[in-house]
Amino acid sequence: MIIRLPVMLADGTLTYPELDYLLVGEKFSEGNRLYDEIWTRLGPLSAVFYGVIDLIAGRSQLALQIISLLIIFFQSFIFNKILLINKAFDENTYVPGLIYALLMSWFFDQYSLSPSILGLTFILLALNNVLSHLEFKAKRDEMILNIGIHVGVASLFYLPYIIFLPFIILAFVFFSGTILRRYLLLVYGFFLPLGLTAAYFMVTGRLNDFVLHYVYPTLGVGDTSYFNWTALLIIFSVPVLFFFLGLFSVVQRGRFTVFQANLSQFMLLWAGFGIVYIFLVRVVVPANLIIFVPPVSYYISQYFLNIRKKWLAEIVFIIFIISPVFFNLGTFFGFFFTRDLVDSGNYIVKETNFNEQINNKKILVLGPDMAPYLNARPATPFLEWSLSQKVFNELNYYDNLSIIGRGFSNDMPQVIIDQEKIMPELVSKIPAFREYRSSDGILYSRN
Repeated sequence: MIIRLPVMLADGTLTYPELDYLLVGEKFSEGNRLYDEIWTRLGPLSAVFYGVIDLIAGRSQLALQIISLLIIFFQSFIFNKILLINKAFDENTYVPGLIYALLMSWFFDQYSLSPSILGLTFILLALNNVLSHLEFKAKRDEMILNIGIHVGVASLFYLPYIIFLPFIILAFVFFSGTILRRYLLLVYGFFLPLGLTAAYFMVTGRLNDFVLHYVYPTLGVGDTSYFNWTALLIIFSVPVLFFFLGLFSVVQRGRFTVFQANLSQFMLLWAGFGIVYIFLVRVVVPANLIIFVPPVSYYISQYFLNIRKKWLAEIVFIIFIISPVFFNLGTFFGFFFTRDLVDSGNYIVKETNFNEQINNKKILVLGPDMAPYLNARPATPFLEWSLSQKVFNELNYYDNLSIIGRGFSNDMPQVIIDQEKIMPELVSKIPAFREYRSSDGILYSRN
């Protein structure tokens, strides 16, 4: 909380992903339907969650940050409790929970309520059942079913979490004697929430939109990169260093129970699958890499607990705890060397030059920069340019003209901001666009 507070109280900290969450929540709370009346890549459960927040708190970044903080506390408690129950360490300790909370607050964009944070809650709930199964504490079928359901629900918040299905299957193969029937039960549990969701969209006539706007982008379309991988490595250099120190300490120690040895390998396998997960992440930001937090927290905890000299452990632990002050706050407020290495300027939403002309008006942005929506309200379904640009760039197809026409007929914008210079062609082909006039070729106002 202390680490997060300076950023939470600072002005001008809204990021582009946060603006997207708020806009989707706003349109959903107004009664617009997902994927046909709101073109977004957000998961259905995430969009519903943001819609509920908008109903309660409106377009509030602070609400996202406070709810995120509460969820992180809950996740830290669950993670630590899971390790305590399963006797992951020789002593009862709250170090893993503390490290988990610290890693989830390592960079300022992790302070908001991202879909990856929402989905990770259900991954941790699945983890509890997975470890119980691996330790042979229970062999109940309902436990296996719950694992699949939890992973399936997590995927409806954030689709890249589907990677946990093959990961858990492989873990069962390596570390347990699971019979075939339970593998099938696991897969059935995973597809149950996904199947019900697909059935709902099929009944409401939106299955194709659901696939095109949520499933298809995750399979390789529409990457958005706000940070390069060098910047991310710099941001997380200290946790990465301590992760390898923890891994080395585990190898050096070598005295574990059978389950503790399996757990160590399980966490290493998790980190390995995290690398595969990276290829499914279509928005490259620090917050979407939190999949690594549980295994990294485990190995860093091993490192600290395996240091024999307590005074040395305390000194190193203090160094670790104050690191985010420099790598996070130092980068954000510009008092650490990382300010020159990590360019977060393109990640923070800034007011546009025509803010006065669009303030509190319903607008449409034809282009990738969503900044104009900061003080305006979104109109038409075409909220996310990565999904709608193909429709607007291929106006020779009648189907595309029909889609645009329907979108405008139901939710006409007062102002259109043309970042891609496509309005002249739209005006020539769609009568509804002839109502707009512009003096600069960018901002078009409706007569």
